[in-house]
Amino acid sequence: MSFSETLSLIQSHLQENLPSGTRRVWVDGNMKGFANLCITVFPTVGEYHFIFHRINNFRNISPTMTDEEISEIVSGYVIEIRNLIDQWVGLDD
Repeated sequence: MSFSETLSLIQSHLQENLPSGTRRVWVDGNMKGFANLCITVFPTVGEYHFIFHRINNFRNISPTMTDEEISEIVSGYVIEIRNLIDQWVGLDD
């Protein structure tokens, strides 16, 4: 899978279990030795917020990985992004 496909998978998992007060989350970014993410958070009330986050040693999903490995990687990033949303936007879960 490419970097953008990995981000789409992470975004999909975030959408399935949004933090309270959030109606949508977009995840985009680029990869140049490390991952620079732009997380756009759309609250249920008010304006959207951008959160910029760098991840060193970002792991892309590969077709040779087991479902368990994919789940572990994606879950780790989902937790990290949810924590960022809670910290920067002030939403409680």
